[in-house]
Amino acid sequence: MDNDGDGFVDFPRDPSCTSTNDDTEGPANAAVELHSRTVQITALRHVKTASSQSDALLVKGQVVTADGFEECSQAAPVKVQLRVAGQWVTRKSDVTNENGVFKVLVRDVKGRYRAQATKRQLQDPDGSDQLQECSKAKDSARHRHG
Repeated sequence: MDNDGDGFVDFPRDPSCTSTNDDTEGPANAAVELHSRTVQITALRHVKTASSQSDALLVKGQVVTADGFEECSQAAPVKVQLRVAGQWVTRKSDVTNENGVFKVLVRDVKGRYRAQATKRQLQDPDGSDQLQECSKAKDSARHRHG
């Protein structure tokens, strides 16, 4: 049965239908507009914390959308990772603020850090059927002691 009128018999044949109870599918062939983003680590610095005898490391940065589509830089999930034995290990995650800024405190370990904003799709804020795709972005920086 096609309960949303898009011409597809529903789940599992309707590509936009997620279950047999889903009658709120999006359009199967929605246009996607790609927005290129960058992420930049702007600070790696030691900070004193009240709860610890040792320093913590503040990792701060910003996600910027090249074309000015702010929704791709606001509330963007960011993973802060450390390179360990040839693998990237997530130390903390954050969500950017309204200016695209993220910041996390991690245990102070020297090494190569990476900030990664994962690719994601958003509904168009004007309510149209067009999807907005925010590109994946990453940046790395080395943290040394002494």
